[in-house]
Amino acid sequence: MISRRILVADTAIGVVATAGLRGLTHRAVDDFAGLPVGSTSNCYSTRNDLVNGIASRIHTRLSEKSDHARASRLTEREYGALLLSNDRHLFRTLALFSLDPSLPVPGRSRISATHELIAATFAGLAGPEQTTPQTVVGHLIANVIVDDSADTAAVEQNIQLL
Repeated sequence: MISRRILVADTAIGVVATAGLRGLTHRAVDDFAGLPVGSTSNCYSTRNDLVNGIASRIHTRLSEKSDHARASRLTEREYGALLLSNDRHLFRTLALFSLDPSLPVPGRSRISATHELIAATFAGLAGPEQTTPQTVVGHLIANVIVDDSADTAAVEQNIQLL
């Protein structure tokens, strides 16, 4: 069974992806999840706690995707498509957090570690003479911010252009 903290963090990812960081409130998460008022506050007492919880959850979920990519021996194109196509809210929230200078230090550290994880996964999948992972990560973030409606085929096409 999924824990309440995980449910709240996953729901908060959806709130940030759809309403932005300004739309992130404890009440918005409660409403979005269909939880009783105060449920989010019981898990994360302050907004900074909630933001840090979201950053940790993003890292955990993308770590799972990276582990899957390595275990399944995905190509870098397949990994890029996996990052963007299975859960756009997750990667869009990562992108928004990446661009927010006001993110609390623990959250910012977790987001930086997530960038490093993604870049390392791309590097491991691509091999030594392929596209630099930082370019791929930057392109994926730009894709999500500029054209959030791109489908898997469009994502794969953009990754091939790199």
